[in-house]
Amino acid sequence: MLEITYQEKRTSLIDSTTTVRAIYFMDYYQGVTAYETWLRWGLGIACALVLVVTVWRVVTYRRRNPSHLVPRGQYWRVCCLKPLYELANLWSAIMIVVLFAASAWWFTSYKMADRVHLLLPSSTPGGRDEMYFVFRCVFGSTLAAKTLAVVLKILEQSAADVFIMDWESLATGGGAARDLGEQPQKEGDDLEVHGEDAGPQAWRSIFIANELNELQTEMRKIPPATTLIWFTAFYIGLGWQWIAKTNPGFGEEENPLEPFNEFLKFFLACFVFICIATVQYILYTIGSAIYSPPSLEFADLCLFANCSVLMLTEPFAGYYIHGKAPWEQSDLPLGWLKEELDKEAAGKLKARGFNVADADQNKALAAPTTFEIYAHPTLRAGYDSMLKDPLEEAEAAQKQKAEAAPKAKTKPKKGDSGAPSAAETLAERHISRVEHRKRRLNGMLCATFNAVDARKPDNVLERGWQQRLAQSAPLGFNVNEDKPAVSFALVRDTAENAPAFEETLYCSLDVDLVQLMALWWFLFDSLTGNPMLAVALTYLVEAALKWLRATLGERNLVRKTLTAENFLN
Repeated sequence: MLEITYQEKRTSLIDSTTTVRAIYFMDYYQGVTAYETWLRWGLGIACALVLVVTVWRVVTYRRRNPSHLVPRGQYWRVCCLKPLYELANLWSAIMIVVLFAASAWWFTSYKMADRVHLLLPSSTPGGRDEMYFVFRCVFGSTLAAKTLAVVLKILEQSAADVFIMDWESLATGGGAARDLGEQPQKEGDDLEVHGEDAGPQAWRSIFIANELNELQTEMRKIPPATTLIWFTAFYIGLGWQWIAKTNPGFGEEENPLEPFNEFLKFFLACFVFICIATVQYILYTIGSAIYSPPSLEFADLCLFANCSVLMLTEPFAGYYIHGKAPWEQSDLPLGWLKEELDKEAAGKLKARGFNVADADQNKALAAPTTFEIYAHPTLRAGYDSMLKDPLEEAEAAQKQKAEAAPKAKTKPKKGDSGAPSAAETLAERHISRVEHRKRRLNGMLCATFNAVDARKPDNVLERGWQQRLAQSAPLGFNVNEDKPAVSFALVRDTAENAPAFEETLYCSLDVDLVQLMALWWFLFDSLTGNPMLAVALTYLVEAALKWLRATLGERNLVRKTLTAENFLN
């Protein structure tokens, strides 16, 4: 269809210098019944696939976390939030592929073909615009589902049970009992953990908590700000946005007479986002193969500080960083620590890791010290009981200690009553209760893991690709076992530079966030008609999600690791 708007003039008034204004509007239309049929079939198959895979994942999740064993406080998350997350995540992931594939077919058939054999559906008033209506409905549901999935994942990560196990705060024998006047630990000294906490060494556990708090949101594989900057440079700076015009040509020139097409713009924007994100991820992968990624540096820092980290993202599954140092003690002067590190480099200490075979004791290089963990209900029950124990005995111990302390004979200063205020008494009581709970929980976990490590049972299992595809527990672990010989099973990470516990960090959502940024940018650009403003608004959306993850994650660390909030950055 060619529409021409022009102005009439008398022929007697026309000469060689006469000009008039004429507006040309071109719209292409072709019957696409066969293509629409294929799209409807594809959309129906995608919906069925979403339903089947969601049911499969929920059933598998319930097998890993049986409802009759799930703690009461986590029942709502297991039975309601997890199925909702799986449905929203799968719907958005599959529908993005459907939208991208449909718009890519139109783009290549209309823009890139030598001879156009598929025209765009009409969007003029009274024209055939059912395809645009379906596109907008699917796009809106996909944007809502992807946003909901990201928020639910943030809530799941921020509700994980995290505890920092301090191996040095236990009552130990041998070299660990030395003071600063003794010599460094001799080779062959054996340290035995008795499971009785002799008091926390605050600086190391607080240092690990701070590093984990920073790692939660600062580690990124695909930085969103960089992605948006490069998107602005290519899409707006180089004029690629003009390719999305309805003209079948592939030019990058601005023509105000040609409108943008939604299908062409969606494909072009998503394609640019995908290319930029792919290049960034490849560069990160190459860099992590040459240099240690931040997650691996954190695992090494845990070992240097002699602290392990337990992260339970599900009631009976999660991740474990084994940070027990081969030199048994890290609360030492730096010179002594340097000697211990030199011994490890020379192969004079036992290898790092959990459940290391006797034949591997003298190896300086060992397998990764990061694991997936699958806990039996016995370990979970012990953890929950100590974490939520009211600890009346803590108050009794504090009262007994106060009564046994010698009375101060000095006279109080003028204006000082000599007795603590009610607020100070309550604060001290709260601190005492929290520290007592932390010591008991630390002693229980360290004693449990140390006893298993000393016995060296066959609890480090393999998780094949079949179990990973089905998202099931490894073979050999049965969460319904009544009296297990070992209260947990571990699955060692296969790649040292890609620890599995990265799933608890914000960087695990980088791919989802790229998709979300592309969707939000398209929405903002369609509403405002200003691509630069759409980029700014998209950045604010991502910044709000990052702030939500940082805020909730810090609160969770304070509550679960029993660390005072004022000690975190």
